[in-house]
Amino acid sequence: MLPLHLGSPMFIKSFVKTEFGFRPVSVEVALVPGVSQIQILGLADQLIKESSRRIISALRHQGFRVPPGKQVLVNLHPSDLRKSGQGLDLAIALGILLESEQIELQNFKTQEDYCYGSLSLKGEVIAPSDLQLLNYENFSRKVMSGQSDKSWRFTVEEVTELRSLNERSVKEPCPESFSCQETTFNEDISFEQPMARLLAMVALGEHPLLIAGYAGCGKTTLVENLATVLNPPAPKAFLEAKKCWMLSGRDLQTRPVVQPHHSATPAAMIGGGRPLKFGEISLAHGGALILDELLEFNPLVQSALREPMEKGVIYLSRTGARQMFPADTLVLATTNLCPCGHFQPGATYKCQCSSLRLRQYIEKLTGPFLDRFAIFHLYEKPKLDFKMTLKEIKDWVQSGKEFQKQIRGQEKVNQKLCVSELLDELDESITDTLIPYSKSHRRRQSLLRVARTLADLETSETIKQAHLEEAQRWTASDIYKLERFRMEDFAMR
Repeated sequence: MLPLHLGSPMFIKSFVKTEFGFRPVSVEVALVPGVSQIQILGLADQLIKESSRRIISALRHQGFRVPPGKQVLVNLHPSDLRKSGQGLDLAIALGILLESEQIELQNFKTQEDYCYGSLSLKGEVIAPSDLQLLNYENFSRKVMSGQSDKSWRFTVEEVTELRSLNERSVKEPCPESFSCQETTFNEDISFEQPMARLLAMVALGEHPLLIAGYAGCGKTTLVENLATVLNPPAPKAFLEAKKCWMLSGRDLQTRPVVQPHHSATPAAMIGGGRPLKFGEISLAHGGALILDELLEFNPLVQSALREPMEKGVIYLSRTGARQMFPADTLVLATTNLCPCGHFQPGATYKCQCSSLRLRQYIEKLTGPFLDRFAIFHLYEKPKLDFKMTLKEIKDWVQSGKEFQKQIRGQEKVNQKLCVSELLDELDESITDTLIPYSKSHRRRQSLLRVARTLADLETSETIKQAHLEEAQRWTASDIYKLERFRMEDFAMR
């Protein structure tokens, strides 16, 4: 018996869904002798395997067929990746029609364009809901799918049903619909001059902030309003944040602000599980993460947040899996310094906590974690009457941002500047001996970064000695005050 000649398989480009977005796959379709059925290979999940019956029904209702005496083998590459997705129906059906020559190949660019759509039993093509994930990927090719009223950042060739595959309508990309909207804020709320300066400084430089103080002094109100006057995030960071929010079942239109409850576990904050899922810090990517009552959080949360606060990403590893999640966020934290909330170092206090409870509570704030905050401030009620409204603070921040871009030509925020860049910004009159002393490299870096922001607020092209001295008060003075209480004053309490 002469061997049956078999043609080369047909390859169609498509996507599968992973834990954090889409991944391109190649759909290989081949016809071999056998019973007329569709066999899907390549670690497909149950949803994809069920598509074989939908495809057979759709082909018959549209006037097509699986060639008699032929078995359709569908292999999903790469073969070792577990696959899930809602839109492989159209790619498999297209591969069958092209391989069996029921439609002409020259009408499709199978080596360049992608195909992602689900099918009804009667052959209508539907744009899957998870296709929106592709809006947040670095993707610029054409995709064939069903009709939809949604906006896309890539070109979509829309098709209504299988028999009209050659009558596709082109939907052009609409990237402007994915831009960040302005955050609303209370224009009339006002803050005393020192706190207004702190708000403008953190909002412009995006420096991590920790405010400690007695209960009811307004710490939470300050950081919540601070989050509303932040500048818009970078487009890439905003799209990554939108993808995280979509995967969690929510929509995001403005710069993200996430405020988890202090009962959140380390896994809830940074992610984990199997399969790996992102946590609250990834939802705050490109925005602000508010940690109210920081010392009430599990101490392991502090350890878990140290790496992402410094690197802006988080790597999670579990047996057989490793995933990187975005985690570039501005951390704004508040805390009391004792369980009753009335303790304040260096001031008359009404704290009724025992010395043991007070020490145990303060020691929850570990040195390495505290070092991640560029600004640590012990809140004291200002004695000045002069106040600034939140709108005036917002305008101040905007003018500082314009000064950065137009005069100094800087795009990234000051918190991202390295020491070498900051030293080049020092005034010519400043020598190393005039830079305030810092115990650690991070504290020195924070000093220079905050000084650069103070110079921007005053539209100064160079960092002057006055900026360094004020930055020292914001970045280190209160830390030294807290350490001095731990080492000296505590024994006299």
